[in-house]
Amino acid sequence: MKTSKLNPPHIKREVARRLATGESQSSVAKDMGVCHTTISRFSRKEDVRRLIEEETVNLLEVIPDAVENMKTLVREMKDIPKTEHKRRELSYKATQKVLESAGITSAPTTSQTVVSIVNKQNNFIPPVILELAKKHFGDLVDIPTTETDD
Repeated sequence: MKTSKLNPPHIKREVARRLATGESQSSVAKDMGVCHTTISRFSRKEDVRRLIEEETVNLLEVIPDAVENMKTLVREMKDIPKTEHKRRELSYKATQKVLESAGITSAPTTSQTVVSIVNKQNNFIPPVILELAKKHFGDLVDIPTTETDD
């Protein structure tokens, strides 16, 4: 039986991390030297799905810090001297991401979590996202919960 290039634990974790951040299966496949269908099958394995979920939760836990960093970069943009090219570039990119996230400018991909909230799908939505959605959207959207009413 042939052993997959993707089976070593460090490779599994890397593939899971990249998929959790939204990188395309094709991009991951190209870098790993396998076909995109191999990544597709691999990502459906139970242990890999758990790894992807763990990586997703790790990312979601830092969302409040990332949002605060973005707000700081956007707010300071007008005060950054023109000679500080790197800081201006970071502030510009932060501004662009904020506008994309708010739906004011187009983004290359749509947040599956936001789509789930808007479509009122009862998929698992991590608690940190529920908290942020309730804080920022309040009664504007009916946010599904994973709890069952008995």
